[in-house]
Amino acid sequence: MGAALCVGLQLLAPGTAFAATSIEFELSGTFGEGVMVSYNGPDGSFPVDTVGLPWSTAFDYDGDAQSLVFSGSHPGGDAGSVTCRVKVNGRVAVSRTNNSPKIAGTGAVCHLLRSGSTYVGN
Repeated sequence: MGAALCVGLQLLAPGTAFAATSIEFELSGTFGEGVMVSYNGPDGSFPVDTVGLPWSTAFDYDGDAQSLVFSGSHPGGDAGSVTCRVKVNGRVAVSRTNNSPKIAGTGAVCHLLRSGSTYVGN
């Protein structure tokens, strides 16, 4: 019923530190409720929740993950769309939209990859 995500985290050598990166994750689309959201959280957690659209969260991330994953999915039954957008330090890094006229689930996934001291969309 929900989306399955595979998240790979590559850790850096001990003692490697990064300045906090401002992350804003937004979901929008045609579904008013019942959208499952999951993402890499600020403390290394992976929150999963069911929300209505539009929805957003913002936090400062100072972890050392080489990639971060953000997704929103609707389990299906209705045609519609889901858009995920991730801003890094106030600028849109990645935006994806999935439109679906079919019964299967509708979802959008946004990936960020570390590039030097910040993250870029993939």
